[in-house]
Amino acid sequence: MQTRLVALVVALGSVIALPASNAVAETRSPATVLVEVRSGGDDGLTNQFTEILTAAFQKSAAFRISRSRNAPKLIVSMPTSVWHSGLGNEIEVKAIVNFASSSSEPVGTTIVTCFEGTLDVCANQAVDYAKTLHAY
Repeated sequence: MQTRLVALVVALGSVIALPASNAVAETRSPATVLVEVRSGGDDGLTNQFTEILTAAFQKSAAFRISRSRNAPKLIVSMPTSVWHSGLGNEIEVKAIVNFASSSSEPVGTTIVTCFEGTLDVCANQAVDYAKTLHAY
């Protein structure tokens, strides 16, 4: 596939390359997958991670958070609270993240790992894993 680029000169002399209008239609991503994020834990760190995980799915072009009227195609859940342990001056965080179809059939599980100050790293690991799943 050949993509044409159009240069756009903006203030201060910067040049930004944008796809030509007919190239945009050729490179659009497939329809987004509706996702529902659930958590089985209720502690502060788990709640914080659940919020960051939800935001990471919302930011991804491949997914969209399901609203009450829309049935999700992919259910993302953490069956327990996140685990955390001291590692030097850092707090290491691990979480089991399960993925299921809209009929609650399991389609995958991953364990994500990061540090407390970088929960977005764990969330992005889960989103990247979800992109590899095709059974939902």
